[in-house]
Amino acid sequence: VEISVENMNFSFIGAVKDGTYNTSFVIPLNAKTGNYEIKVVAYDKDASGVVMNSGEATGTIKIKQVMKEIDIAIDKSSVSPENEISFTVLIYDQAEDYVKTEASVQIISSKGVEKKKSIVKTGESFKFLIEKDFEPGGWEIYAEAGELEIEKEFFVEELNRIDFKLENNTLLVENTGNVPYTGFVEVTIGELSEIKQIDGLGVGQKKTFKLAAPNGEYLIKVNDGKQKVDLGRTFLTGRAISVRDAGTMLTENWFVLIWVLVIIVLLIAVIFAYRKIAKRNCAWPRRRDSLGRQGKL
Repeated sequence: VEISVENMNFSFIGAVKDGTYNTSFVIPLNAKTGNYEIKVVAYDKDASGVVMNSGEATGTIKIKQVMKEIDIAIDKSSVSPENEISFTVLIYDQAEDYVKTEASVQIISSKGVEKKKSIVKTGESFKFLIEKDFEPGGWEIYAEAGELEIEKEFFVEELNRIDFKLENNTLLVENTGNVPYTGFVEVTIGELSEIKQIDGLGVGQKKTFKLAAPNGEYLIKVNDGKQKVDLGRTFLTGRAISVRDAGTMLTENWFVLIWVLVIIVLLIAVIFAYRKIAKRNCAWPRRRDSLGRQGKL
């Protein structure tokens, strides 16, 4: 009997004994998945080697696809906020061919917080948007399929940015980046400018400045060194052009209010003391002198 397996380089020649034959073989570790035909030819020969009679049969064996390796392909190792990162989960079988399946994916921030969890198809690109307030640092993409798992790191860059908004006579500054903001802002009212310092404005936090100028309408512009913004025109009042921190103004107002309260308390104390003395004077007994006039004792 002769046995052969196509596309697997296997062949066997053996004797048929009592009408039976038996053999075995090992499937190569890197055998490609798919169906393989087994061909069996049985025959006998005479003394001169001429085939007297023969028969043949075929059968099929199926090699399953076994996931052996997983990988993540990323289009960039570093990405700035408000941009997308694209990645693809790749799984290979025993023959290093692609495996079409699904994988579980998690995107974890630099602080260990899960930002996204999804089921993706292997071999297909998956896009993830980096929001403007996502913290900078090393992030991870974790993928899992069957018993295979992998982690791939990418870096979220720092975004040092503030936005401006004008509301009547108030300039609103908001940190729209992903790191605390420290820097200078040039505020122009009409033709005059003032430089204000912003120190450690937290992510998502806001700071306000009160604008003042002699009564009239003025064009307001701001410049933080990276962007120059024309905020439009607004009507301002005041004795002079100024840009004052609303928090500082609040502190000054409280200072004035405290002094007013102190003065009021002192006045009340003086009035109370005066009335007390006046009442005591009215309560003193009186005497008559030798001429019959009354006087205070």
